[in-house]
Amino acid sequence: MIALNGQFRRSSCGAVKNCPGPTLNLKIKTMLSIRFFRTGKKNQPFYKVVVCDRRNAARGGRFLEVLGFYNPKTKEKQIKQERVEYWLGCGAKATATAHNLLVKEGIIKGTKIAKHKKLKKKEWSIGWVAAPKLQPPRIIY
Repeated sequence: MIALNGQFRRSSCGAVKNCPGPTLNLKIKTMLSIRFFRTGKKNQPFYKVVVCDRRNAARGGRFLEVLGFYNPKTKEKQIKQERVEYWLGCGAKATATAHNLLVKEGIIKGTKIAKHKKLKKKEWSIGWVAAPKLQPPRIIY
């Protein structure tokens, strides 16, 4: 960021430098993310791929730009590759699910991110021995 007259100047896309576009006077650095914005009816999901501020959800049209859409029911998708590359160049980071979609489409090169954590198995120490199961005493009448 460049300090001019006590104010920070940066480009509108959130980059600190090397990013074209008009500048905004902002005191704090905005973190941008490429994420899904869910639309559609109940049990009929439809997602828009949008760029928004990472701190807030993208509800109610509070996002900077729509980059495309994804319909998981019909597997239909359309993403603007040049705009995704522009926003990634400006410092935006994709969420795990959006990153996996971009890798699958070939827009980003790399490996997919594991979204779900794997269950950890209990590791027992070598010297540990299980105690025998105790039975309650029998009462004979």
